[in-house]
Amino acid sequence: MSTLPWLCFGDFNAILDQGEKKGGLPKPSYLIQGFREALEDAGLLDFPLGGYGFTYDNGRKGDACVEKKLDRFLTSSLWRQKFPLATSTTFDFSSSDHLPIFMRIKAWIPRAQAANSDLRTPGLVTQDADPWFWTAGRSVELRSWNIN
Repeated sequence: MSTLPWLCFGDFNAILDQGEKKGGLPKPSYLIQGFREALEDAGLLDFPLGGYGFTYDNGRKGDACVEKKLDRFLTSSLWRQKFPLATSTTFDFSSSDHLPIFMRIKAWIPRAQAANSDLRTPGLVTQDADPWFWTAGRSVELRSWNIN
């Protein structure tokens, strides 16, 4: 295992438990267990994802509709220690069969380096990292969308 902080994200085309799938036949337990073991072997943890609980929709209606949480952020415990204020969510719109996922990373910075930062909270200074998110294989800088 690496001693560096890791953040991996994207469409893993796998679920971690049956609760991450709605509709259709149950996913075989050996596939779920295999994904869980791969993450454990790599020292990666599933990062909590806010917003709608499923990131994939097969586009069908009624009993034929299948939704799954396939897109996710995976982190090492060291990454979580380095970025304890990070949050993630799904967007509620998409031109794809997958919802985009977004992570907001707030990094702690020393007060001496906090030029132009919000200093109203004593002892705590944060600075947003450059906001990027991934969708359909393209990186898009969210700053131009004015998303806070």
